[in-house]
Amino acid sequence: MAQLEENPDALGGAARDELDQLESDEYLERYRAKAVHASALKDAAFDYAARDGGMGEALSKYMPDAYKRVARIIGYTLLLGGDADNWHGLTVVLTARLTPQERAAMAWAVLRSLTPDQVVDVAQTVLPKGSSAPIAPLFNHMDEAAFWADMAEPEELDAYCLASFNRMAPARQAAFLGYVQERVAA
Repeated sequence: MAQLEENPDALGGAARDELDQLESDEYLERYRAKAVHASALKDAAFDYAARDGGMGEALSKYMPDAYKRVARIIGYTLLLGGDADNWHGLTVVLTARLTPQERAAMAWAVLRSLTPDQVVDVAQTVLPKGSSAPIAPLFNHMDEAAFWADMAEPEELDAYCLASFNRMAPARQAAFLGYVQERVAA
């Protein structure tokens, strides 16, 4: 949030909207309550550790149950290793037990531990692959094109649009431009 406060436009218009939301009274109140709660838990853990033993035991005593479950499932998943089903199970538990902000913070920390090439590899594995080329129409070409366009990535839309336009006869290109310009004016 500090980066957003220093330069709210650093991440584009969405960052400004996010900053406005984050500055809302409701968010600040929730943040303060969470900070007070976390501070009280930390103080209690330090007091317990000083009195009765190690910090690990103290943190475990005051750690929310959801965090304990997440820590256990991360350990189990790492122990069981490379099976995709194991890692999917971790995804399910993280989604159920942590907030989107907590999951994003974990993802940030993990991605920062990787090289730039490894980050790209992970992102390419996780992010949608797009919709590939349009398939043969079931009803008519326009229905199939609309269906495909709903699933296509912006780069795919641009590429197929330009390639299709370039393959049209000049008269069809002019008709297409007239149609598009008429829609923009309306």
